[in-house]
Amino acid sequence: MPALSSLLPALPQPAVARRAVGAALTLGVLTDALLRAQPLGINLLLLTTALVAALAWLARRREQPLTLGAALLGALALVFAGAAGWRDAEALAALNVLALLTVLAALAAAVLHGDALDVDHAGPLAYVGGAVIMGARVAFGAPLLASRAVEAPPLPAPATLAGIGTLARGGLLAAPALLVFGVLLVSADRAFARMMEHLVAWDGGLVAQHVVVITVSAWMVGGYLYAALLAPRPAPIADAPATTLEHAIAPMSDLRAGLQGVGVGVREVTVAIALVDALFLTFGALQVGWLFGGSRALATAGVTVAEYARRGFFELVVVAALALPMLLLAHGLVGEGTPSPHSRRAHRHFRIAAGALIALVLVLLVSAADRMRLYLTAFGLTEQRFYASAFMAWLGVVFAWAGATLLRGRVAQFALGTLVSGWAWVLLLHAVNPDARIVNVNAVRAARGLDLDAEYLAGLSADAAPALVAHADTMLAATQREPRARCQLQWAFHHAARRAERRGDWRGWSLSRARARHLLPAAWLTAPAPCTPAPVPPPAS
Repeated sequence: MPALSSLLPALPQPAVARRAVGAALTLGVLTDALLRAQPLGINLLLLTTALVAALAWLARRREQPLTLGAALLGALALVFAGAAGWRDAEALAALNVLALLTVLAALAAAVLHGDALDVDHAGPLAYVGGAVIMGARVAFGAPLLASRAVEAPPLPAPATLAGIGTLARGGLLAAPALLVFGVLLVSADRAFARMMEHLVAWDGGLVAQHVVVITVSAWMVGGYLYAALLAPRPAPIADAPATTLEHAIAPMSDLRAGLQGVGVGVREVTVAIALVDALFLTFGALQVGWLFGGSRALATAGVTVAEYARRGFFELVVVAALALPMLLLAHGLVGEGTPSPHSRRAHRHFRIAAGALIALVLVLLVSAADRMRLYLTAFGLTEQRFYASAFMAWLGVVFAWAGATLLRGRVAQFALGTLVSGWAWVLLLHAVNPDARIVNVNAVRAARGLDLDAEYLAGLSADAAPALVAHADTMLAATQREPRARCQLQWAFHHAARRAERRGDWRGWSLSRARARHLLPAAWLTAPAPCTPAPVPPPAS
């Protein structure tokens, strides 16, 4: 666990803390104005721009120059925030927000440490520990920031105090006159009466919402600014190959020493990895025949294509995902230093076993991909299947990167590359446009005479609008001989057009929703004749 002193403030300048408190309060109000009761869109870009600008301004006021890495991370944060105004799918929005939070955390670390941020020796443990400490500082940093802001506050000038007193006394003198004249004027004019009612008739629930959103937002922003500007920066430990953060949480070296004390070393870890290799190899050997034998091999085994496709895909993806932390743990237990002459052979055996594990996990991912291919052929593409397949593809990239880095002892390169690949993966999903891809795949299936789930297509986001328009004639022709399916498809078009017409205001604007309003035919707004039974409208997204 990190020392408690590493989470406490390092006595920053009160002037910087006061500016940070003012920025946090301003951004809290801005968050309420932009995000409350609004879908994500251009509002997230505006808010993130304000946050990054405030951080840069405060860093400069503290004479804390921004590094090139911090500038690039700030630009990347704006890219992810802008992506919220690009696509409309809820799953993409969730991934986008997660990526944005990780970029902002990295930006805070880059601003705080500057050139001293040691990414050349930061392994996965440093990133995890940094995320934990960053979360603690964001959650509890606001009161620490405020406590420094009130240190030795400058007193107002005498003229300022005199002006405030004059205004207060004048207001008290005018109160009776304002009350009497106000009542009379309200009785004299209905328009004036309505205006005064709007001024004094407050919705208690709405006011409470504003207060909660502003308070929570200002608290979190204050904690973030504390973490990026005013948190302590402990001096690096001399002659240490790892970062200060890794030594602060230092669990791996202690765990390694403890296991060695009970006789668990490189050879034992290698045996454990080899046993897992044997299990994966046995499973993979069974998959080879099915991969190359196709449906004939499945029939011989008494398994239908649908059963083979449906069963095991998600389990294989989970196995692959769990194999990665196991491999990292094994690598940490073995250690990164130069092995002694008598243990060099044992380390070589470990690298062979770890390399075999990576190769076998890739085989499992190929088997999972084959199952998903058959599943899509039989049942079509959905959001869950698309994102599961995309995650599986990213896992394959991560394991290939692990083979190129971990097996050579380049743990820091693996950690940084994995983080960057995750960001690139999210941006690639935005470029692919999953909802449009889903419509394209299912429209092709419908053209081949396969089933078309029109009700499912009706629930997709505005991202699907271009594909719906492009394939409308194809899908209608495919359902020509099935009146109910054709009716459901027409209702799907109608629901898509109705959803696109829900404009909202400028804060929730997104390019995808604007394109949907422009592309979807006006005729789709006219409700078709009801099916038997009538279709249930999808929930509003």
